[in-house]
Amino acid sequence: MQKNYFSFPNSFTNILLEIRSSIINQVWIGLVIFILPITLYDIYLFWDGFNIQFFYKLIQAVIIIVISIWRNSFNISFKVGVFLTLLYFLIVSGFYRFGFYSSAGIFIVVFVAIAFLFLRFKLFVLTVLIISFSYIFLASLFVKGVITLDYTRAYFSYSHLNWIVDLLIIIFISYVSVFSMFKFFNAYKIELMNHINTEEKIKHTLEYLPVPVATFNKNREITMINKEYEKYFGYSIVETPTIEDWMIKLYPDADERNRVWKEILNEVKSFEVFRENIIEYEITTKYNGKKNVRAHYTLTEDVVICTLIDQTERIKKRQEIIESIITTEKKEKERIGRELHDGLGPLLTTAKIYVHSLNDEKEVNEEYLSRLNQLLNDALHELRMLINNESPHILKQYGLEKAIQTFLQNINSVSGIKVHLESSALEFNKEIIEFALYRAILELINNTLKYSKASQISISIKQMDDNVTVTYLDNGIGFDYFEGIKKGNGLNNIHNRIDNVGGKVIFETEPGRGVKVVIQMNVNKDL
Repeated sequence: MQKNYFSFPNSFTNILLEIRSSIINQVWIGLVIFILPITLYDIYLFWDGFNIQFFYKLIQAVIIIVISIWRNSFNISFKVGVFLTLLYFLIVSGFYRFGFYSSAGIFIVVFVAIAFLFLRFKLFVLTVLIISFSYIFLASLFVKGVITLDYTRAYFSYSHLNWIVDLLIIIFISYVSVFSMFKFFNAYKIELMNHINTEEKIKHTLEYLPVPVATFNKNREITMINKEYEKYFGYSIVETPTIEDWMIKLYPDADERNRVWKEILNEVKSFEVFRENIIEYEITTKYNGKKNVRAHYTLTEDVVICTLIDQTERIKKRQEIIESIITTEKKEKERIGRELHDGLGPLLTTAKIYVHSLNDEKEVNEEYLSRLNQLLNDALHELRMLINNESPHILKQYGLEKAIQTFLQNINSVSGIKVHLESSALEFNKEIIEFALYRAILELINNTLKYSKASQISISIKQMDDNVTVTYLDNGIGFDYFEGIKKGNGLNNIHNRIDNVGGKVIFETEPGRGVKVVIQMNVNKDL
């Protein structure tokens, strides 16, 4: 099927093909009804023996009959080509025989109309040039007297046949024209109704979507908004009739508006880009303040449907997650630092004391070496537990009192400090509370070893029902509590550990008066 040079909507193309096929079929039916009788009568009227004129008329009649009867067996291009050929010879022969008095002028109009509707543009131009050249050439022959007419106006006026022929030709042309117009207008009406119904369905669907929706055209005019759009942005279509008005409302700051507008223009090079595109906006609504929206654009013929999805909560949640990750990383770093300080610190401090003691000995003290080795093994084990975020194995297996006693055994013989530990029966339902107390007590001992110059340490752990009280005393040089909080991590670590499990810490100390620390907590308190 040859493609016509007309430009039709995509949805109208299939209907147009059917219309063109039905028109050319009606042309051939019309030829049988109106033109064939004229042709046959013409053969009878001007019979002058078997000559070329007779065979031409006879072949013309046969072609009309065959194609009209078996018209469904031939494609449109063939039928159009044959019809235009017959029409061309009919025009030329009619004009040659009857000159100005022939119906050639009417048939030329039919010829041009059929060529215009069914042929490609270049072929249409070619056929018009051929028929025009033929007409002008024959006309010039008449004007120069090369061809003369044997018929006068009177001959045609007094012949009933001529009036009948003209009438049949007019009826034929009118029949095909009316049929064609009816087909085209009826198809257009159906297509228009379908388009209107489809548009109404789309509008109805968009109107009740639970998200803001707007449509706009190539002129950037907003043609429709739904209820959610007006509710979300706070503006009616009267307030934002164009995209530019929409930008002014949602970006009150001119500099920001110009920046965003340039970004949009860079991203959207043409109207066709809206066929499938997503753009994110940070806008200011009329009533709800700052919002983040993602606009999904869909191009349908000459209208863009813009569906807006709120991203405010998603972006807020994403920001919260990022902040949570940063906070978690920060806390984890603090935890690792605290564990290193509280767990490895006392062990390494004690190990350092053993090293100094070994340096002071003239001979190798096997007992000190053994204890130093044990301390270093404990330090390595503590490091592994820190990596795995576990409690010390002694604490997990034997409890708080035994874990502290084990640690104190390592420092008694080399530190020169007498340590007294007193403990009642302890029962912890929550491992995290026991672990916090263990770390706090070890940190207190470590501070005494490093700074206090004390000769005695007294530790008391008492539990009555769900309440545990730890009292820690040393007779060292004491310190300024507020200066200590500012300078070091040790005191802060103790406070943080106990606070995190719902307990409280009280320090009583000043320079020259030793240290007293009281830790109190409920071991079954919900954390």
